[in-house]
Amino acid sequence: NFFQDPTEKVCSKWLPDGGVIGIMSSDSSDEKSVTPPPLPPAPDAIEILDALNDRGRIHFTVRSSLPTSEGPTLSLARVSVIRCHDDFARLARHLSEVEDFAGCLVPQAPQAPDFAVIRSKLLRLKAGGVGGAHQLTSEEYGRLKLELEGEYRHAFKKAIASHEAFLRSIAEHPRLRHDRRFRNFLIDESEGGSVGI
Repeated sequence: NFFQDPTEKVCSKWLPDGGVIGIMSSDSSDEKSVTPPPLPPAPDAIEILDALNDRGRIHFTVRSSLPTSEGPTLSLARVSVIRCHDDFARLARHLSEVEDFAGCLVPQAPQAPDFAVIRSKLLRLKAGGVGGAHQLTSEEYGRLKLELEGEYRHAFKKAIASHEAFLRSIAEHPRLRHDRRFRNFLIDESEGGSVGI
């Protein structure tokens, strides 16, 4: 449950799409105020802008446009955070362990990007470069270098697409999308490597 404050009582009324109507404040006054819960992200409002390979650890820049309600108006807050692959794995593990989501199909965590094969090919290319041990011609060296760069770009695009699809699958789910830790994953830079999990 993404509601934190123990002084608040959650309305038991769930919408058909899995959303919650609101929170009933349990203050001592006779008037009960209804506060809407944090609005979930729209699936198309989540994107991964880029990825950076830092000594074998891939960092993704996740940008989301989340609805925020300030008074009677609704606006969008655009936020970018940096997340590594392990953060995605922890989020998937968290969602699969939450009792409220028992019976929900939690998207599988994306596979960790593997650049080991490309890296080993690059090392072999450098060792056998023009004038190296294998005596590649400059044309062969240039062709192999372009092939490796293409493989590297393809691997990065594939990693970005799979991690973005994972986040969008959660955002499309009628219940998972309301998870507080999922929202923190998208907006809270201070959550850093632990994403509150």
